[in-house]
Amino acid sequence: MILNDNNKDYKIQVYTCALMIIIASADENLEAEEINVIKDIISDFYSLEIEIIEKIMRDAQIVIDDSIDIYQIGSFINKELSKQDKIDLIYCIFEIAYSDNDLHFMEKHLIDKIANIFNLNKSEIFKAKKEIQKYLQ
Repeated sequence: MILNDNNKDYKIQVYTCALMIIIASADENLEAEEINVIKDIISDFYSLEIEIIEKIMRDAQIVIDDSIDIYQIGSFINKELSKQDKIDLIYCIFEIAYSDNDLHFMEKHLIDKIANIFNLNKSEIFKAKKEIQKYLQ
C-alpha cells in the first residue's frame, strides 16, 4: 500500500501513528500537547528512541496525505494487530482525544469508525473511554 517499506513492524508503527494523528487533528486543531502525547504513546508502546519516533511521525503524515480515507489505514492495522492490541490502541486513541480535556464530536466520530474497522463492540469502546477518563482525572 502507501508505505513502501518491507519491514512489517515499522509499517505497523507508522500506520498506528497515522491513526493517532488523524484523531489528534480531527477537530482541525493539532496542538503541541497532542503531538507530545502521540510521541509518548509510540515510545511506550514500541520502546523506541526519539529519532525513530520523529521518522515515524513524518512517514505517518505521508501515509495520511497519500491515503484515500481512514478505512484504508485502519484496515491494514486490523489485519496486522491482535484483538487485544487493537483494544490497547483504542485506549491510546482516547488518551489523545482527551489530551486537550475535550472530546470533540469529530474525534468521537472517527474513534467509532476505527472501532468499527477493528470489529470492536460498543462495550469495549465504552470501557476504554471510561477508563481513560478516569486515568486522566
